[in-house]
Amino acid sequence: MVVRSPDQGGSVRVNREFVERLGLTAEELRQQALIDWIHPEDRPALKQLLRAACGRASARHRALRGEWVRFDW
Repeated sequence: MVVRSPDQGGSVRVNREFVERLGLTAEELRQQALIDWIHPEDRPALKQLLRAACGRASARHRALRGEWVRFDW
């Protein structure tokens, strides 16, 4: 689980499972806006979800080594 504001530099909190799956710490995630970590093809759906502030979307998040990990948001 990751909890963060969508803008760059916003607060970020992650649980241990998130760090283990992606290899990224809260500090590393804070360096870029949330949407910059999301696969380009998945950004429109996630942006729509964030604007609506409710609903569900599936989006791939970039991991430390460049691979993509799918999450349900």
